[in-house]
Amino acid sequence: NVVRCRFCGNEMEDDANFCPHCRAPRENATANPFGDIKKDTVLEDGIVAEELARFTLINPSRYVRKFFSLNKKNRVSWNWAAFLFPCEWSLYRKCYKSGILMGILLVAAALLTMPMEKALSQFVLDNANYQQVMALLLENSDKIGLLPMVLSLVSGAITLGVRIFAGVFGDYIYRGTAIERIKAINSSPDEKDDLYRKMGGVNIILFLVAYIARSYIPAIIFMFLG
Repeated sequence: NVVRCRFCGNEMEDDANFCPHCRAPRENATANPFGDIKKDTVLEDGIVAEELARFTLINPSRYVRKFFSLNKKNRVSWNWAAFLFPCEWSLYRKCYKSGILMGILLVAAALLTMPMEKALSQFVLDNANYQQVMALLLENSDKIGLLPMVLSLVSGAITLGVRIFAGVFGDYIYRGTAIERIKAINSSPDEKDDLYRKMGGVNIILFLVAYIARSYIPAIIFMFLG
C-alpha cells in the first residue's frame, strides 16, 4: 500500500519524516485516508480526490468523502463545527461570502436583543438563573412591553436558523468553494503550491478575528446607543 499523509492525502516517500506537501509528521500517515475513494477518482470537471485533499489540507479524510457523497440532488449533511461557529468556521475554511453573510445576520440578531437588555437593566438579576429570569419577565410583562419580547424571539429564531443552516449546508457550500478554487488553480499558469496555500487550506487568524468581532461588536454598539 502506498503511504499517504492523513492531512493532505498526498503520497510520501518510504524514508520521509514529513509530508513534502503539508509538512505533517510521518506518524500521521495512513494507507488509505479516503476509504474506498482512490486519489485519482474524479469528482467533477476533472477535479480528483488528491486535489481536494490538497485543497482542504486539514482533515481531508472527512471532507473528501463528504464532497463525493454530496451533489446538487443531495446537499444535506451535518457539520458540528459549522453549527457551533457558523461565521467563524466559514471564514476559517475561506468561504468568505457565506462567512461574512452569516456574521452580519448573527450580529443583527444580537442587536435585536437591545430593547430587552434595556428593559431588564431596571431589575436586579445578580446570580439569577434561567427560571428566575423567565418568571420575572412574566410578572413584569406590562413594564417590559411586547416589542422587546417579540424582538428577542426573532433574535433567537435568526440565530438558531443560521446555525442550523450552517450545520446542514456548510459542507455543500465548502464543496462548491473547493471546486471553484481548484478549477481556478488548474487554469492558472502560476505556481500551484503557492496557489493552494493562498486559495485553499485554513486560516486560524480569520476564525479568531470573526469570533472576537461577533462577540464584541454588539456590546460596543450597545454601549454607544444605550
